[in-house]
Amino acid sequence: MSLTQAQGLLLSDDILMKHFVEDGPKVIQLSHRLPFFEVDGDTERWGTTAALPSATPQAFGGPYIEQTTIPVTRTYSFGYIGTSRTVNHATQDLQSNVNDQAAVQLEMGVRNLLYEFWRQFILGITATPGEFQGLDNIINQPGFAGQIINAAGVALTTSQLDRALRLIGQGDGFADVIYTSTKGYNAIREAFFARGGVPQHKEFEVPDGNGGTKLMSVTHVDGVPVLWSDFVPLETGDTRTKVWILKLGQDHVHGIVPASTGKHSMIKIRSTVQPGVSVAEYQLNFPVGISVPSVKDIAMIKDIAV
Repeated sequence: MSLTQAQGLLLSDDILMKHFVEDGPKVIQLSHRLPFFEVDGDTERWGTTAALPSATPQAFGGPYIEQTTIPVTRTYSFGYIGTSRTVNHATQDLQSNVNDQAAVQLEMGVRNLLYEFWRQFILGITATPGEFQGLDNIINQPGFAGQIINAAGVALTTSQLDRALRLIGQGDGFADVIYTSTKGYNAIREAFFARGGVPQHKEFEVPDGNGGTKLMSVTHVDGVPVLWSDFVPLETGDTRTKVWILKLGQDHVHGIVPASTGKHSMIKIRSTVQPGVSVAEYQLNFPVGISVPSVKDIAMIKDIAV
């Protein structure tokens, strides 16, 4: 006679898949678009200037107008993000047939660091100015005052979106991405419905989860894709949000890391072993920052009712 299910299981085996599966993963769509560049030194410094005065037609034989451009400095330095993982030597040696214990812990540690970077990308650390400057810290500096549109606690409008997009004035004058929260994403779509229209869509290349890419239909405004993230914080509890307009690139908004000196990983991993204890501790560090060279690289609509 045939085996029962319980008997059959005695001849079977469970398969343990590789790596961890995270039950609460965070969505960070901008992470596939923000460029990073290495900095030789501990600070990225930009020579900046206010709006240039207009030159004038030269009168025949008349005097020249002195208009020498005087530069000022805008600087961005690194923050420091860290975490650690411990692995028992016996566990590593005896129970790493399928999953290398240290490798999977390091994989999760790197994810910890990246999550924290994207949290600080917006918030920054206000208690210690300059330690980690987020977009909120940067755009609230006096020189960026004209780049903020205040929705004043009411619903977002397509007119506000148009005005914010026109605030990007670097390069070709076109923004590269609209970045917001999940509620901000919905607010943008609702703004089109409120005008009696429908949200605009375009095909956008995104990761497919298997190491390749695929095309998805993504909401856009005048060709600028709308990306959302779990790390764009809401304002005033759950009733307000922000929408960011960004110009990305080496001369525009980008991430900065120290020069690698031949080592290609942005994450620094160090291990220590305590004498007499069969445990290895892996310390993971991420020296990183963001840079916004020009006032006209970013714009923001704040206090949007959601």
